[in-house]
Amino acid sequence: MDNPIGGIRRGWDQIVDGYSKLFRGQAKVHVTFDLDNWGWGGLPTVQYRKNKAEGKA
Repeated sequence: MDNPIGGIRRGWDQIVDGYSKLFRGQAKVHVTFDLDNWGWGGLPTVQYRKNKAEGKA
């Protein structure tokens, strides 16, 4: 993981430690996602491709 908040972290133990500090702290964290640009057809890309292959898209 490499980001401006958590720095460079290698391995799951370090990544979990970084996110634990963020989400278990006293700050309230709200996460939003822009669903307009999420995958295709309003679905995750993998699900969209599966539906398309099955003729459902």
